[in-house]
Amino acid sequence: MAEKKTTTKKSTNTKKVEKKQVKVVDVEPVAPTIKKETRRKLSIRKLLILLTSLLLIVLGIIFVIKLFTKKPSYKDKASYSESFFIKNNKGKYALFSDKGKKYTKFIYENIGKFISNHTVVQNDNNEYAIIDSKGKETVKFGKYNYITDYSGLYKVRSDKGYALINHKGKVLLDSEKLDVTSYGTDYPVIIASTSDKFYIYMYDGTKITTLDKKSGVKDPTVNYIEYYATVYYNKENIVIDLSNKKEKLRFNSDVHYCVNASTENNKILSYNACASWFESLTETGHKLSNGKKVIDLSDKCHQLYVYETTLICSKASNK
Repeated sequence: MAEKKTTTKKSTNTKKVEKKQVKVVDVEPVAPTIKKETRRKLSIRKLLILLTSLLLIVLGIIFVIKLFTKKPSYKDKASYSESFFIKNNKGKYALFSDKGKKYTKFIYENIGKFISNHTVVQNDNNEYAIIDSKGKETVKFGKYNYITDYSGLYKVRSDKGYALINHKGKVLLDSEKLDVTSYGTDYPVIIASTSDKFYIYMYDGTKITTLDKKSGVKDPTVNYIEYYATVYYNKENIVIDLSNKKEKLRFNSDVHYCVNASTENNKILSYNACASWFESLTETGHKLSNGKKVIDLSDKCHQLYVYETTLICSKASNK
């Protein structure tokens, strides 16, 4: 009987050991599997963060490049000057650089605005001259009885009657009868007229075109945005590229059209019907040009404009 009890105890102990070993075997394979899944999730998350960061960096670089490589507008180029005038307590002006260097004495009674780094000045002898941004006279005092500034060009009295000159004193037009029109002190396009013609000039004296006067037709009108101007005369729109100082295209219409937007490559322009400040807009209209081709979108668009390379045509809410 004693031997049977001993055998039973050994058998019981063996079973307990086997159960412990089974538990260990069941747990060991599970642990590494959980670690691999966690690592995979962490790797994907890091990769997404890295890709997002790279994308933001690239977008930031593109934005900075566009910001600093944006082509300068007419006003940026024409009206920029590193010089300025200071008035003393006697009412006289002197010219200084932006670093404080004094270019001239206090000798000017009246001064103009710098366009193309030049301006007209008057001394206390009631004489006129044109000077550059360092005070050098490009047209000497007393050469002309008077000089009137028209957005960078100048009307003077000449032997024939009157002349239009540029900032260097070059005579552009000489006529017994001469009228000059500019719509502001820094307007990019100037219109000069004689008895039979209109002459369209840029602020620096570049001639864009000449138009024959038509009896009973209103004088030309001009409108412009940063990079483009349109001259309207005798039911014809003349589009001027201000950056390249040349005519871009022409098209006919019953009203004046103004450029309101362009694509970044300037191939596509959008136009809205417009009017000069002294006129009222009689009708609305929208056009699009691609190169020399002009498309009328007045019956399709309530508003028309271009954003970067995308043409946006919006319709009225009641249509």
